[in-house]
Amino acid sequence: MKFVLVKLILGFFGFISLFFLILSLASLVNSVYLTEENLSEYLFTNTLDCEQEISVQSSLCLKISSIYWMFFFSIFSLVMSFITLFPFFLMKKK
Repeated sequence: MKFVLVKLILGFFGFISLFFLILSLASLVNSVYLTEENLSEYLFTNTLDCEQEISVQSSLCLKISSIYWMFFFSIFSLVMSFITLFPFFLMKKK
């Protein structure tokens, strides 16, 4: 009974995190490459000053910070899916 419960929990969390990984990667590709403005030139650089309250620049800063959060979320869900799905597929009942 414990084996089935542990395997069920690992599988549930693993496949949910894998779903979120695919969703976040699709959102990341959509945000970076499929938008009208080129946001890739602002990523991982310090050329944009987000301290000012200009509306156009504030919108751009919001999009850039959303992309950074999508990077974080995709890396986190990749690690979580690896941690949970690796033992899920290797577990065998004795």
